[in-house]
Amino acid sequence: MLMGLWTKFLGYIKNYKYSFLTFIPLLVLSYLLNGKMFFAVINIASLFFLFNILAKTKYTFLVSSILVIFITSDIVYYLLYSSSMYVGILSSIMETTPKESKEMFGELYIWIVPVLLIVIFLVVKMLGELKRNNLKRIYAIGAFIGITFVLIPVYLFVNLSRDKDVQIQALYANNPLLWSQTVISSKFPVVYNDIAIYVAYFTERIKINNLLSSHKEIPEGLSPDSTAQVVERIYLVIGESSFRGHYSLYGYDVETTPFLDSLKNNTDQLHYYNAISPAPLTRDAIRFSLSFGTPLDQDAFFTKKNIIELAKDQGYETVWISNQERVGSFDNYTGMLASSADKTFFQTKHELYRNDLDLIKELDSYSKPSTKQFIILHLAGSHMPYEYRSDSIAEKAIPLHNTVNVTKYDRTIHYTDRVLKEIYDYSIKNDKQSIIYYFSDHGESIGKGHGLINEGIEQFEIPLVVINNNTEIAIDSIVNQYMQPQLNVINNVNSVYILAEILGYKVSRNLIDAGLKEGRYIYHVDGRAYLFNKLK
Repeated sequence: MLMGLWTKFLGYIKNYKYSFLTFIPLLVLSYLLNGKMFFAVINIASLFFLFNILAKTKYTFLVSSILVIFITSDIVYYLLYSSSMYVGILSSIMETTPKESKEMFGELYIWIVPVLLIVIFLVVKMLGELKRNNLKRIYAIGAFIGITFVLIPVYLFVNLSRDKDVQIQALYANNPLLWSQTVISSKFPVVYNDIAIYVAYFTERIKINNLLSSHKEIPEGLSPDSTAQVVERIYLVIGESSFRGHYSLYGYDVETTPFLDSLKNNTDQLHYYNAISPAPLTRDAIRFSLSFGTPLDQDAFFTKKNIIELAKDQGYETVWISNQERVGSFDNYTGMLASSADKTFFQTKHELYRNDLDLIKELDSYSKPSTKQFIILHLAGSHMPYEYRSDSIAEKAIPLHNTVNVTKYDRTIHYTDRVLKEIYDYSIKNDKQSIIYYFSDHGESIGKGHGLINEGIEQFEIPLVVINNNTEIAIDSIVNQYMQPQLNVINNVNSVYILAEILGYKVSRNLIDAGLKEGRYIYHVDGRAYLFNKLK
């Protein structure tokens, strides 16, 4: 009898070998992502019934193709980053050019094709097997509906009612779709998380379009200060993927910032601070750094004037010069901010190698010595691939040390230091007085990138450097108001307040306190706000 059962079992395996080769790895993947076999079984059981329906139904090629794409992305993203994909990652892919997307997620592109071909092969074979099985379509439909539209929603409701976390409750109140996505990601990550992040992303896009026409106001507590010194020229330099832990200015043991180091002893001229980015992705880091939008109040990006609009109100001509390609004026947050400027320049060369030093030529063409100007220079900085972000001078200055990746990264810092020197030299030559305000959008987990939920705080640790050229602005007094007590860091979400004071605005005590409170939080790629001191 046992032999008969064993023979029958082997026959079953033989008849449905491709189904086993598809669903068992997906079960393992779901378990690895959510850590609970119960939820993994529910996740994959629902997909089993869905594929049964598709196998026995005509004209389902489109749905099957979408499922293949979702499964492929889940596998590849886990293989590279050991996590599910999040809304922030999808947003970064959707809101950039194909070339920049490839720079950001180059490893993904390498893995996608072979994994996609394997998944297509298995799904085609598996659908053929399921078409011949004895499970009637009506039963498969009932089981699929029961799991997907009854069991999972009931779980979401119970989860919300039991979770007393204030941040979770606030996330649900402000964005229930994003809340649903975060819960689904943690329990039903395979396919359902992909559906959830697409729905959450496109819902966010609809919300953005509705808010674009909002009337913008100056925040209460911010007002022009007629007694403030007028700064003739303000250069706001935005770096890219620059981790301050690899700046010799901050104590790194390789001389990566010789220019900044040379100014270090001149305390009246050079001011530098331990800063953190409000987010590990450019789209969010820039919007929170240059507007009054914050991880806890994102709508303020649309309802309050940003720093460029505040500069214009103070009589500055505003110029945005970028070494990154333009996607569209309103296709992403950076484009929206740039469109606020009087004049804009975006890189048009579709090349991996983008020379930040070339921006000095553009700076010269847009500069007007007789006019008050607020000039933003957005660098390519230290973005992957690192070998395209430096040159032979940096290679000679920093020979191979540590690992190849670390060496290449350190050379990008050295190159950015030279860019800052060129801006400084240009200002000394052409301006009677000026402020150079430099920060990076976010940090970097060297060799891995940024925007990774399971990586450390190096994605957030950024430089904040202010060079004072012949002004009487009390930089330290302004900046130190926003220093987080105990942590001894400044969240770059407060740069908008600091720059506002440099522009000649008075910031009330209540607004400073609000900035300090907001500065305790960062916004991660899963769309949630976290206390920075809780990150590991």
